[in-house]
Amino acid sequence: MSLVAGVIAGILADKSVGASEAVRQQAVELQRKKRFSEALGPISTEFNDALGKRLQKRAEEIDSVELYGLAVNWDVIAGDIDTGTVVFESEDSAIDWLVSEIIGHEDVDLGETAEAELREILADEYAAAVAAFHERIDGDDRLRRRLQSELDLNIREQLTTIREAFEHLAKRQPYGLYDFPTSRDAVLDILLPEDSVSFVDRPEVPDRPTVNRYFVLAPSGAGKSRIIAEWIRRLPDEAVAHVLVPETRMLDPADARRLAHQSFDGDVLLVWEDVHRVDEAGENRVLERTLRELTHGLNEQGYELYTLLEARSGRLDDVPGNLPADFTNDKSLWSDYEPLLVGEIDTTRLKEMADAMADQYEVTLEEAARDALVSRIEDTKSAPIYIETVFVTTGNRLTVDDVESLAKEVEDIWQRQYDSLRDVAPAEWDVLVAMKLLYDINVPLYAKLVRVVYRSLLGGDRSRFRPAVEALRNRQWLTIFGAELVGLETLYIIHDTQLEAVNANADDDAHQLSELLVEHIEACVPESTRAEVHQSAGIVFGNRGYHRIAQSQFQAASNLNPKYAKAYRGLGLAKSNLKDYEGALEDFGRAIKLDPENVSAYYYRGIVKGIQNDYEGAIEDFNRAIELDPENAGAYHRRGVARGSLNDHKGALEDFDRAVELDLENTAVFYHCGVAKSNLEDYEGAIEDFSQAIKHNPEDVAAYFQRGSMKNVLEDYEGAIEDFGQVIDLDSEHVAGYFYRGIAKSNLNDYQGAIEDFNQAIELNPDNLSAYQNRGEVQLIRGDLRAARQDVREMQNLSNSPGQKALSMLFFLIINILQNRDFDEVEAEYRSLCQQNLDLSWNFSNLDSWLADADLPDDEADQIKELINLLKDAIAHN
Repeated sequence: MSLVAGVIAGILADKSVGASEAVRQQAVELQRKKRFSEALGPISTEFNDALGKRLQKRAEEIDSVELYGLAVNWDVIAGDIDTGTVVFESEDSAIDWLVSEIIGHEDVDLGETAEAELREILADEYAAAVAAFHERIDGDDRLRRRLQSELDLNIREQLTTIREAFEHLAKRQPYGLYDFPTSRDAVLDILLPEDSVSFVDRPEVPDRPTVNRYFVLAPSGAGKSRIIAEWIRRLPDEAVAHVLVPETRMLDPADARRLAHQSFDGDVLLVWEDVHRVDEAGENRVLERTLRELTHGLNEQGYELYTLLEARSGRLDDVPGNLPADFTNDKSLWSDYEPLLVGEIDTTRLKEMADAMADQYEVTLEEAARDALVSRIEDTKSAPIYIETVFVTTGNRLTVDDVESLAKEVEDIWQRQYDSLRDVAPAEWDVLVAMKLLYDINVPLYAKLVRVVYRSLLGGDRSRFRPAVEALRNRQWLTIFGAELVGLETLYIIHDTQLEAVNANADDDAHQLSELLVEHIEACVPESTRAEVHQSAGIVFGNRGYHRIAQSQFQAASNLNPKYAKAYRGLGLAKSNLKDYEGALEDFGRAIKLDPENVSAYYYRGIVKGIQNDYEGAIEDFNRAIELDPENAGAYHRRGVARGSLNDHKGALEDFDRAVELDLENTAVFYHCGVAKSNLEDYEGAIEDFSQAIKHNPEDVAAYFQRGSMKNVLEDYEGAIEDFGQVIDLDSEHVAGYFYRGIAKSNLNDYQGAIEDFNQAIELNPDNLSAYQNRGEVQLIRGDLRAARQDVREMQNLSNSPGQKALSMLFFLIINILQNRDFDEVEAEYRSLCQQNLDLSWNFSNLDSWLADADLPDDEADQIKELINLLKDAIAHN
C-alpha cells in the first residue's frame, strides 16, 4: 500500500474507532476499498515525485550530502516501507513512525539537522496530499457519502483537521504552542533579546502573578516586552498548561479557526505583542476573531483562555473597537479584559536601571552623570528604551556634559546617529534603509533578503555588507538570530523605535521591491515561509492601493504553494480592486474549494457578486460567512445591503441592526440603516441614523446628502439647505448637492438662490435635465418668461421619454398663454400625449401655489389649470 493511502487510512481509522485492534482492522479494510485506493492513486504518485524533488532541492540549498543521498534513493526507500497494518493516534505519530522507518533503512544515514529537515518536508507534502484528497472527495459525492457512512464521521471536516495538523508540523502554522512550564525558557527567548539586561523590579509585575485576560498598554520603549517576559518568568508552574505565541505572519482570519481546532489538555495563555499591527490589513479581523474563536474552542474542551496582549497606547485606533473606553463597555469584545497601564518608573528604580545598563554595555558612569540622566527622563514613560539607547550610542564614558547634550526624545537620538552614518558609514546607512523598506511591507528581515535589497535596489557594495552588519550589531542597531551572519534562515531584529529614525518609505520603491521578492525569494528565504512572505507583502501593497503589485505577490505565493487558500483569497481581492470581477470570483472559488471554512473568501466573494448585481448569490455567501463566524459584523452589513437591493428593506434593517450591535464604530452601517428606513418611509428614523453616521464621520458627504433629502421630504427646508450646504463644502463639485439645495430654496420662495444653485448644477453637468426643468419652473414663477423659454428649449432637446416631453410642452404652453402667443399645434400634441399613462416624477405644488396667487385673467387661469390637470391625471393613471 502506498505511503499516502496507508497514512491517511491509519489516521482516519483512529478518528473513527477507538480501540487499537478495531482501529487496525478499520485501517486495513479502508485500504482494501477500490474507490479509496483509486482516488489516492494519482495523489500517491505525485506525492512520491514531489517528495524526491523537495529532498534534492533542500539538499542543494543547505549543502547536505545526507539529504542528497536520501533523495537519490527515495523511490527504493519508499517502496520498502509498508504501512499496511499500521495505525496512527495522531499526525505527529505518523511522521515519527515514517522518520524512524526511513532512518532505519540500510541506505540511509541522517544526522540531527537532516532528520529535522526530513520531518518538515514529510509533514509539508502530507499536508498537500491530504488537501488534494479533500479536493478529490469534493468532486466525488458517492465516495464522500460512502466514507462518511462507514467511518461515521464528517470526512471533509476530518480531512481539513488532518491537513492543518500536518501544516503545523511543517511549521506552516503562524504561531508557536509551548507546553508550560517545561518550555518557559523557549517563550522567554522569543520575548527577550540575547544578553538582555537583568529586569529591574517594577510595580506592574507582582512577585507571584496570576493569570487573567490582561492587556498591557504603554508608549513605545516603555519596557512592555520585558514586563511580559518577567510576568511569565514569575508565573507559577501550575498556572496554565500551554503558552501560545502568534508570529508576525499570522495575517489571516483562517489562522484563528485553526487555532480554535487545536486539541488542548489545559488552560492556555496567549502572549501577543504589538497587537496594534495585527489588523493593519483592514477588514481581516485577525485579532478579534482569534480571541473569540480561541475562547470558544477552549471552553468547548473545558478550558480557559488567558492573555498577555501588548500594544502601544498611541496606536489603539489600530486595535478593533474603541479602546480604552471599551474596557468598561459590557457589549464590547474587551469587557472581560483588564488593562495593565505601564506607569512611570520611580527615581530609585531608574537609577538601578541606569547602573545595570552601564555595566551591561561597559560604560563608566559617575554618580553625577547618572543623576543628571535620571532627572532628564523621570517624567517619561519611555525611560527604559531611552536609558538603553543612551548607553548603546555613547562611548565608554558618560559625563554630565554628555547628558546635557542629549536629544530630548529617544527617536531623536537614533535619528542623529542615523544621519551621521550617511557620511561616515554609508554601507551601514544603506543596510538600515534596506531593512526599513522590508519592514514597511511587513516582510521578515531575513539576512539574504536584506542583502539583495541593499545591493540591487540601493546599489550597495557586496564586499561591505558583512562588515556593515557587524558594525550595526556592535552599535546596537540590530540583533542577529541565526548561526550565520548571512545565512538562509538568519533574521535581523531591530526595534521599531530605531526603524522610525530611518528616512525611507517602501511606497517610493514599491515596484522594485515586489520584483526583487519574486526574483530572489528562493535564494533568500527559507522554503517553509516563502509563500507567507509573498502573502504578507501582498496584503500591505493592497492596503496601500498597489493592487497590481499585490496581485503579483499573491500570484507568486500561489505558484509556490498551489494549495495555499490564503493566496487565492488575496488574488481575488486584488482582482476585484482592479475590477476584474470574473477573475476575482474564480480565485475566491478556488480559495473556498481549498478551505471550505475560509470566512473572508465567502465575504469578499459576496461583495463581488453584489457589485455584479447577483444579490441572491451574494446573500448565499454572506449567509455562509455568518454561519462560520456569527459575530462577523461586516457580513451582516453587506447582507443587509444585498437584501435592500432586492427591496427586502425590513430584512436589510434587521441585518444592519445586528451589525451595529457587533461594531458600533462602523459608520457605513448607520448610513445604510438610514437608507433602509427611508425606503420603509420612516423618515425621522432615517434622519437619526444619518446623524449617527455623521457623528462618527463628520466628513461623510453621502450621510449629509441623505439627511438633507429626508428633511426635504419632511418639509424641513431650512435644515435641508444646511445639510446640502455641508455636502457642497465637502465636495464643491457635488451636482446633486447644488440641485437639491435649489429645490429646498425654491420651496422657501428663495427663487434667486434656487436659480444660482441650478446654474451651478448645470455648469457641472450641462445635460442635467432635472436642473433645467426646475430652473425653468422657477423662471416661469418669478415672471422671467424669456429665461424660462430658453430652459424649455433645453428640456425639449434633453427629453427622452413621453413624460419628460409632456412636461416641457406644459411649460411651453403656459409661457405662450402668458405671452398671448399661438400654441394650437403644440396643444394638440400635448393633449394626445396626456391620453397615455405617463411615467414622470414631478411635484406640482409650486405651480399650483403660483397659479393660486397669480393675478391672471380668469380664462387664462382656467386654461392653465386644465392643462396642468391633464398631466396630473396622465401621471396618476400610470
